[in-house]
Amino acid sequence: MSTEEKNRGALISPSSITLKEEQSSLIRPLFHKENNDLKFSKSVLKKEPSSNEYYDRKSKVDSINNLIEISIETSTYVTKTNIELSGSLIGWNNKILVETSKDLAFIAWISEPFSNSNPGPNEMNPNHRFELHLKIIDLPKDEVVFNDMIYSTDCCIDRLSMKYNHINNSILFAYNDFSKPDSEYLMYGFIELADNVPKRKELNPKEIILQDKSEKRWPKFVKNNNDVFLYHTSGDKWSFFEYTGMQQIGISRIDRNNHVTDYRIIADSLPINEELLLIDDTLFYRVENTRRYDEMLIKKIATKDLVQY
Repeated sequence: MSTEEKNRGALISPSSITLKEEQSSLIRPLFHKENNDLKFSKSVLKKEPSSNEYYDRKSKVDSINNLIEISIETSTYVTKTNIELSGSLIGWNNKILVETSKDLAFIAWISEPFSNSNPGPNEMNPNHRFELHLKIIDLPKDEVVFNDMIYSTDCCIDRLSMKYNHINNSILFAYNDFSKPDSEYLMYGFIELADNVPKRKELNPKEIILQDKSEKRWPKFVKNNNDVFLYHTSGDKWSFFEYTGMQQIGISRIDRNNHVTDYRIIADSLPINEELLLIDDTLFYRVENTRRYDEMLIKKIATKDLVQY
């Protein structure tokens, strides 16, 4: 098999992958299980144990006290908690993220503090800030063990992603910062845990600068028993209203020190959708027919066959 063929992946039919019951929690949005087979769908799954759950403004909101009630359900525990907003919840692309480990639940959200200033129609708010908050719940005790702001910036935090790293007991964050030129850079940071709480209170995100200078969007994490990967779209430039060019997927391995390493790409003769599914050591992705959105094919590629950029 040629390098190009390896990088493009193997074509599979949507009903040809049989999932074990314990793997069902790995199914990410846009994939679902039907009669024990892997399918894809344009609908988004609402709830899966041990995976990110996305909440929007349809959650229970107490507008007087600025509270949002979040329900968390795993295979073992069920709990509810309130998020008290210090400002408005930011963004169409930034929603409330929930991640669970065996005994912990992590909730992250971005807010913009309320300001007393009243800028004119053509003026920027001088106090505009993006604040990233983290709340950690001890599920067996049903107790909040951490609830604080972990990062604040006057730049843009967009398309935030969070993942618990079970390998070294830490929480990973990635997002787009569109204040950077051409959005070539991704922002990435992590917080290590000790006794169920952060070793340090502040997140210190850094730019991920790669030789691949194409625009990168929608950073997300996937993991299996042995590895955690950070992936994102990669390809030609975007405009405000459309994407022109061939969308690929860039993917990096997170090592045991939480460093981003081993950058690879997944390329295809058709644009690749921004969602990946990882089962064992195989990545599943979808390619899209540019003429008809509903015509999609699922392909797979082994992580060992990813081609280095």
